[in-house]
Formats: sequence, structure tokens, C-alpha cells
Amino acid sequence: GTKACLLDNLMRAARNRKTELWSAVRDGCAFHHAGVSVDERNVVEHAFRTGLVRVLVATSTLGAGVNLPARRVIFFGLDIGVAQLDPLRYYQMKGRAGRMGYDTAGDSYVVVRQECRDVSSHSVHGEQKSEAALGRPQDHQGAPSRVPEEDLAQKLILASSATDKGFDPICSAIFPDAPSACTSRDTLCRVILEGVGGGWLASLEDIGRYMSCTFGFRQLLVNSKEDAGPRQAACQEILSALARMCEIPQPAAPLVKFDGVSGSLAATDVGYAASIVGGRVSLDSILECINEIVQASGSLSLDGDLHLLYLVVPHEWLAEDRCWWLRLHKTWPRVLQSLNAADLKVCGLVGLAEVSQTSMLSSSSYHPKHLSRKMKRLTGAVLMREVINEVPLDEVCKRFQLTPSAIGELGDLQDHGHRTAGQLAALCESLKDSQEFQQAGFWAFMCLLGELRRRLGFGVRSELIALMDIPHMTASRARELYRAGYRTPLQVAQASVDDLTGHLVKVSGPLRARDVKDPYEEYRYEIERTAAKNIISSAKSMVCREAEEAQATAIANVQLAKRLGRTADREGTLPRSEGRDSNMVESVMVVGHSQEDEWKQFLSEW
Repeated sequence: GTKACLLDNLMRAARNRKTELWSAVRDGCAFHHAGVSVDERNVVEHAFRTGLVRVLVATSTLGAGVNLPARRVIFFGLDIGVAQLDPLRYYQMKGRAGRMGYDTAGDSYVVVRQECRDVSSHSVHGEQKSEAALGRPQDHQGAPSRVPEEDLAQKLILASSATDKGFDPICSAIFPDAPSACTSRDTLCRVILEGVGGGWLASLEDIGRYMSCTFGFRQLLVNSKEDAGPRQAACQEILSALARMCEIPQPAAPLVKFDGVSGSLAATDVGYAASIVGGRVSLDSILECINEIVQASGSLSLDGDLHLLYLVVPHEWLAEDRCWWLRLHKTWPRVLQSLNAADLKVCGLVGLAEVSQTSMLSSSSYHPKHLSRKMKRLTGAVLMREVINEVPLDEVCKRFQLTPSAIGELGDLQDHGHRTAGQLAALCESLKDSQEFQQAGFWAFMCLLGELRRRLGFGVRSELIALMDIPHMTASRARELYRAGYRTPLQVAQASVDDLTGHLVKVSGPLRARDVKDPYEEYRYEIERTAAKNIISSAKSMVCREAEEAQATAIANVQLAKRLGRTADREGTLPRSEGRDSNMVESVMVVGHSQEDEWKQFLSEW
């Protein structure tokens, strides 16, 4: 029964199709990589965590990211893309074997290939260790040469069993002078802007006291010792970051205002909005989004979803290492074929009028890293439009000639777009009352992006959003109920369990005749019946909660109308028989009473 449930969940995750993953799970194993959809990954992770799947073949992403304890971890090769495994990631991955609290022991194996040893490398056990044994040496062309896998395996095993583990030291990401590869000046700007926007960094003295307490500044004190040069460079970086935020040109406007007389700092409307945007979004990306919204406010195309989707394509997704799977020289002609007249208008608005006339791209003259960012964004917008139009992911890959691993990447693109739409909606909500952008229409963008965010989160058309708000509802179930005439949670709450079950079983295919004894069919019917009960119960809870909120609003309106009427009678300014305001008060009272009576009757029925 549990395995049948697992296979049934996999079919639902794959929109009622028996995929290669379904066949592998049926035979007792599973796989996990970027080509698997997000829903299928969740099913596989839960099955492995509960022991329904005993063998899981996965890429390094699963081993380093998700908490999946195992009894045995086997490394087949030590490559991660074009790089080789480092001690920190090896220690993290092998730590899944014998996790405390889940098992009493664990094993870890490294399977290496017999390779020809590099002439410049020596064994890690020798007295003279070359750079190949200690890191990534440079060959004669300047590119990093590879460490033989046998030597690398010995190094990783010895480092993970040592006391210091061989890890790189932890370094600050605030100051660029710190010895860290992940440092960024944008990080320093974000730290200062969040403090100024929050009101707890109001002067240069506040910034100095705050920065002197950070780990990055303490690290500079330890590394520099008597040398004052690094500390002066850090102070200069702080002032440069502050000056950068004070000198941002229009139309985005500066982020911080500095009063040279009093020495006080204050965040502008744009600066405050940028400080509350969550996620690892750079300030340059935030300012670019604001500029795009301001420019689109006068020429936004609402003939379809493409223009809004173009705005919410994640900026980090445009990096060359994120969209390697697109093969745009093959995808771009298919993208152009999918565009209609309204979409071509969007191409002109975003600056792709000439490029949209190019029907073919040569793979020899065009490479993804040479393509325009706008072309990548338009392609991402078209792909997201297919997803929210409920087109199966495998059909999207076939239609646009994407790589086989693009199914998982499309799911990630949808998730990133959903997050970006939420961030932009919060940004517009913060700027909708700004005096600097009175003509930008941020309020309208807040509403449009909020609706688009929900569609990207559910992956459905707009007519299914009301049904998708019900817990235990999936996109396929919502579509089937919508075809059957259920459009709102109230209609679902009033349905019978048998009626709803009859519609839900159609999602995974029609049942056989009830007189035929089939354990799997009976199990599937019981699963759908349980789902129908949960959906109806959740819909009733939603409707009752909304009714109570509406009743409270109606009572408040009645009380407000009565208070206004008593004030008008006392002051004699609004006679009952004349005046538009008195009619307004009476109409509010009538509407309030009718709403109150209606909701009281509705609640009594429930």
C-alpha cells in the first residue's frame, strides 16, 4: 500500500504520466538531479527519508543541501561541473552517513578512476608536496590543472579525519580587502542601507561605531596588527559605499540623503523601499527594476502576461552559468514562432523590435554568453508564460527544444519568478505613496504583480486561483473541479463527499467498474475520497473565516454610520430631509444592516 501510494504521488507530480523516475521507483531505486521537477524531487526526498526508497542516485546539490540521512554514501568521481570536490563539501556530503539520532554507524566510500598521474604532482604522503596536492595548480597556459583522483581522494579523506579538517578560514563578506572570494561592495552598501532605512544609523558616528563591532572589522584588526593601511582602506570603502548611495542619478533617485551641516543621514523613499526588499538582491538590480517600472508605467502592454513576466524574470537567472541549458540558438526561433501580434508589440516596448525580426540564429556566430540580456529575459518570460498556462513541462521542453535537464530548471525559474514578483510587489507597495514617483503608477503595479505572484506560485491560470487557495488542492484537481462547475471555495464547501470524489478520481484516470475487484483501484478511490473530505473541510473553514471577517466589517460600518448620524443630528449640519451626506449616512446604515443580517443567516446555516 505504501509503495502504491508513492507511485501514485509520482504520477500526480508528473501530471499523470509514468516517467523514467516512476519506473525506477517501481524497481526499488530513485534518482535526483536538475532534470527532475520540483514536485517529483519532494516526493523522492520524502520517500528516501521515510525508507520507502533505499537507494538514491543524486548529484552534489542534494548531498550538500537537503537533510537526508543515509547509512552509506558512495562517491563516484570527485568532479562538480568543471571543478573538483573541496574538503568542506566532501565533509558535508559524507556526513550524511551515520547521522546522529538516525543511525548508530555509517560508511563512506570514494570510487576513483585509474588516471595517468600529472608529471608536476607528487603523492600527498611525500616530503615535498606540490601545489597539486595542496590545491589547484596552474599549468603552462594559466588554467587550473586537475589533481589525479587518487591523490585528491587521499587528500580529502586525510583532511576530513584531521583536527582542522583542512577547511579554508572564515572571512568577512563586508570589506573587499578581506581575504575572501565572496566579498562584494554591494554587501557593504546593503548593510549600511538597512541600518539607515531602519533608523538606527542616523549619522557617520553611528556607522563608525556599528562597523567597529562587526566581524569584518575585527578581522582586519587581527590581520593588520600594527599596520594602519587596511583599517584606513576599510574606512574609505565605507565612505565610498555611502557616497555611492547618495549620488545615484535619476530616475531611481539617491538612496540616502546626507546633511552636511548637521551630519545626519536619512533614507529616501527609494532607499527605504530597497532596504526592505528581502533575498539576496543586489542594489543595482533593485534600481534597475525601479527604472524599468517607471519606464513601463507609460507604455505597459496589458494585452497579455508577457510584459509583466518580462519584468519579473530574475536578474540572477540571467547569469551565464544559470541559463546554460537554454541553447538559445535553437530556442530563439521557437520563441519567435510562439509570439503573436501583442507579443511583438511587447518586443518593441522592451527594445527588441529589430531582434524580433531575426528568425534564425547561427550556433557558430551566437553563443549564450554573447546574447543580449533582453533576449534571455524575453525567452524566460515566454517559458514562464507556458508554465502558468498549465502546459506540461515536458511539452515545454519539446516545443522550445530545451535540454533534457530543463524540466527541473523550469521549476526553478518559476520559483525565482514567484519570489521576484513578490519582491517587486513589496517594492511598489512601499513607493505607491511616494512624492517622487507620483506619475509612476506603483499602486497599479502592486496589484498586477501581486496577482501574477500568486499565479507563478500555483502555476495555473487566473481562473483557478480562488480554488488553489484551498489547502490540499493541486493544479490538476482544481482544473477538474473547475470543469465540473466549481468556481469558488463556497461552492466546494457546499459539495458532497461522493460528488467531489467522483470528479477527483478523473484526475488520475477513470476507475474500472466497481464490481471488478482490484486492490489498487480500491486504494486509489479511498485516497481520492480522503482528499475530497480534506478539501471540503478546508473550504468550509475558509468560508467561515471570511464570513466572520465580513460580519465584523459590516458591524463596524453600522456603528460608524450610527455615529455619523448622531453627530449630524447633534450639530444640526446634516438635516435628515436634505443633503447628499445625510442620504449617504442612511444608505451606509441600510447596507450595513443588510450585510449584518445576511452574514448572521449564513453563519447560522453553518
